[in-house]
Amino acid sequence: MNKKGLYLLASAILLSATQVYADVADGTILAFDRKARILVFVDKTVWPLEKMSTPLSENLKAGDRVQVIYDADEEGVDKIYSIEKL
Repeated sequence: MNKKGLYLLASAILLSATQVYADVADGTILAFDRKARILVFVDKTVWPLEKMSTPLSENLKAGDRVQVIYDADEEGVDKIYSIEKL
């Protein structure tokens, strides 16, 4: 195997060993504004649903306990991967 092949193999091994971490939050829904695409928890945490990468279940309602899996950056929520009932 030549040097280029070894570098590619080493890179592939490193990438496969790297874990991807997402942030997780859970809470109870205070309000779900479908029109404004905003989810608000009882603790007043606001989740902007335009950051969702998958469709959101329309049957969520106030009082439901949910888990949010997301990525954040310096400016706040970057991407929401899922919101699921607990």
